[in-house]
Amino acid sequence: SHNNTALKDLPQGATFGTCSLRRTSQIMHLRPDLQTTLFRGNIQTRLQKIKEGEASATMLAMAGLNRMTLSDRACQIFSPQELTPCAGQGAIGIVCLQEKKDLSDILQTINHGPSFNAVSLERTFLEYIDGHCGTPIGALITFEGQQTHVTACVATVDGKSLWRENLTLTSKTAPSEIIRLGKEMKQWLHKHNL
Repeated sequence: SHNNTALKDLPQGATFGTCSLRRTSQIMHLRPDLQTTLFRGNIQTRLQKIKEGEASATMLAMAGLNRMTLSDRACQIFSPQELTPCAGQGAIGIVCLQEKKDLSDILQTINHGPSFNAVSLERTFLEYIDGHCGTPIGALITFEGQQTHVTACVATVDGKSLWRENLTLTSKTAPSEIIRLGKEMKQWLHKHNL
């Protein structure tokens, strides 16, 4: 926000700028009194819009703020349990033609195994939840030793109903449990006409 105000301290009815249904629903769940407005643009554009009063606050990736040496502009960093990211967020994917075996071998040397496995499981979750771009869904999978940590979230667009699940699974049971969770959350979405 322009005055470096945390979400909880924004004035009643303040305007929050975002272009993500997932973020909108989670913000509205945390602060149902806020107004939201469509907010697009790069970091500088969004910060300028805040300065000009088009909105009281917006959400930006901390990695981007760090890269632009603007981390001092951040007034709150959300945990995945407060605001769950979209599946695959922050991952970089490189694809090549299947018949280009030599190039595929080279690309494997820069593949980060844990990131690849996490994104693969997050995509499995998306496949079973059967969500689309108009569905507020978040998923984050991380690993710690033999444990797989799962944070998954679905919400109604207005944020009035939200289901966030935090699971710690063994690496062996994680794939089947992630599929089960995706199927259950899909039923929840249908129940809420999403």
